[in-house]
Amino acid sequence: LGKRTLLLDADLDGAGLHTHIGVERPARSLGDFWSGRVERLDECLVETQITGLALLSAAGDVPQADGAAALARQRLCQGVRTLDADFVLIDLPPGASALTLDLFLLAHSAVLVAIPEPTAAEGAYRFLTAAFLHRLRGLPVGAALERLLQEGRAPAAEDLALHEPQPPLLPAPFDLLL
Repeated sequence: LGKRTLLLDADLDGAGLHTHIGVERPARSLGDFWSGRVERLDECLVETQITGLALLSAAGDVPQADGAAALARQRLCQGVRTLDADFVLIDLPPGASALTLDLFLLAHSAVLVAIPEPTAAEGAYRFLTAAFLHRLRGLPVGAALERLLQEGRAPAAEDLALHEPQPPLLPAPFDLLL
């Protein structure tokens, strides 16, 4: 179809996407970008046997995989935005770490895969709620809400009123399921 597609294996603790698509463990990986050994993410791309498909793998040692620093997460997200591709598919790890949520929220269209079991549905809902709250924390109203909740107060409408133009309303977690 002539489109350039990139696969980003963002499972820092268990990257294995390269094995599924028949690529040897890459010489350069996300860990090289994360640690600063390479400047740009595209330096870590590995072409696959499929025309138009490249891989950016997290296979290998990725420093600070636990509790990724905000600055490193921001650098990675900016790097993903600069990749020259028509489509970027990101394979995220389980859980709701800050890095996982940041990468999930980069998507123009996000897909959450779950099996039809009650615990999986609950886990998916919790993830979407975490993503919603993570996005909300980045808005001016998010900081005010977080402060009020930490103080143990229920927020009133006037506590959250801002006199600046606000970004478009975000969908509720339930809306993300549709």
